[in-house]
Amino acid sequence: MSSVISAVEVVLSIFIMIAVGMLLTRMGWIKEAEGKFISRFVIRVALPATIVSNIFQKFTRESLISIPLGLIIPVLSLVVTMLCAIAFSNAMKIPRNRKGAFVVMFTFSNAVFIGLPVCKALFGEDAVAPTLTYYIANTTLFWTIGYSMMRLDGGQEKEKKSFKGILPYLFSRDKDNPAHQEAKNALSFLTKVVPLPLLFLLASVIGVLLNITLPPFVMSSVNYLGGTVTPISLVYTGYVLMNMIKKRNFSWKRGYAVICFGKLLLVPAIVIALSVIVKTIPGAQNIYTDIMLKTFLIEAAMPIMTQTTIVEAGCGGDAEYVAGATALTTALSLVFIPLYMFVIGFVF
Repeated sequence: MSSVISAVEVVLSIFIMIAVGMLLTRMGWIKEAEGKFISRFVIRVALPATIVSNIFQKFTRESLISIPLGLIIPVLSLVVTMLCAIAFSNAMKIPRNRKGAFVVMFTFSNAVFIGLPVCKALFGEDAVAPTLTYYIANTTLFWTIGYSMMRLDGGQEKEKKSFKGILPYLFSRDKDNPAHQEAKNALSFLTKVVPLPLLFLLASVIGVLLNITLPPFVMSSVNYLGGTVTPISLVYTGYVLMNMIKKRNFSWKRGYAVICFGKLLLVPAIVIALSVIVKTIPGAQNIYTDIMLKTFLIEAAMPIMTQTTIVEAGCGGDAEYVAGATALTTALSLVFIPLYMFVIGFVF
């Protein structure tokens, strides 16, 4: 019972940080310029820093080599859920400027910023490695497929691109020539489809595999910078929510019920089904321990990633739609986290 209370306390602290963002916006401390700065800081500085910190501190070369087998359940559950989300978005005729965000919110969890402290509170330090395994699957798919879909929310797919013209453009002396516009669009597309967080994830994994050790002052710096992701992202969510309230635009919107169904029920159900199947395979228990499967279930039931609001705003989509759903799933997680603690007792 104490572990369930600890999980509830974690979620309550999230609401306090969102409330701080709302209060600061109400007081006029956070305006449009500050909001843009927060968005850029989180995506380009804090998120890469926390990825470097987690990968280099929580993983070894041996644990990374064994990760591919452990990734099967998280990757399968996320891919299946994403396909279900696309089907739901088409059936419900979700508007174009929300469709990518709908799929992302339906599918992806707040794996580290909320998931890690919750799983540690519930299962102890043994839950750290499985949490980060889920995080690798969650983050990689988010920053590849999910991010690409969210870019479409802002209509960025309408640009004409010429990938074969990138090299001539790079070596051209007249880079302002209108003839290079399609090549410039293609280069811009690549830099956004392969964003900094994903690049830092790949670089960090390669660094650990090569037994590279970062100097203590570098690790200290990324620890401090990475530690700002959760509070700043949640403060930004509060900023967006308060703007919605000011504009009287805070209301129940199409797709919220289905997003909650997917995020809090369907994804965990898929993880449970895959876990039951895996437990029947001889030898699989050596890879998928009970603590790993329990952690995967709780991770799958986590609310929407806090930085989704910032990413959607940067893509030119409907950030207010995302902020409302983020607050809603975070509130409902107060109920579902204790519920899944009881489910775990029957399944594992």
